[in-house]
Amino acid sequence: MFRQCWDDSKKMLADTSEKTSFSQHANILGILTDAVESSQQKDLINKIMTDKSITQATYYFKFYLFEAL
Repeated sequence: MFRQCWDDSKKMLADTSEKTSFSQHANILGILTDAVESSQQKDLINKIMTDKSITQATYYFKFYLFEAL
């Protein structure tokens, strides 16, 4: 699944294999499950915290965002 959803140009996980939408949700789960290599996790969390063009975590999902941080 990682290879299907990882977008090299954005350096983040897409929500689907079509790579048309991106969210904090998918990337947070990628970090928490170690689907994203540990060496890339810090850069990815910084990216999803600053990229406002992606869907932001919902109120309840912020718990997982804090876990990933």
